[in-house]
Order: sequence, then C-alpha cells, then structure tokens
Amino acid sequence: MSALRTPNERVCENCGRIERWDDDRESWRVEEAGDTFCIHEWDINGDFLPFDDEADHTADAGDAADRRD
Repeated sequence: MSALRTPNERVCENCGRIERWDDDRESWRVEEAGDTFCIHEWDINGDFLPFDDEADHTADAGDAADRRD
C-alpha cells in the first residue's frame, strides 16, 4: 500500500499568496502575503497526488468497494 502524502506548500490562484506548512507549529505559515483582502482560492484540485503510486490507490479503492458488497 502506498503512503499518504500531504502538501507542504500552497499558492492562492487569485493573488499569489504563498504559504508553507510548519511541522513545529502544525499550521500554515505565510511566505509571501499577497492581497490582504483576498478570499484565497487554493488549488485543491490541481496536480498534487496524495499517494506515491496512483495504481496502488486505485486498487485500494476497488478493494474497499468489494468489502461493502
């Protein structure tokens, strides 16, 4: 089974604000502020793949469906 990965950086699609994940504080930290009044739009449907091997993720999803039957 593949390990679940989490993003360590995010960028607002509207204003360019950049935030990085801080493990010590367990929160997002601002790297570059962008627009203060922006309602930030994070690219949550982008290219980031949360699993190391997409084939393993697909197989796991199929296994879960089989267990429901």
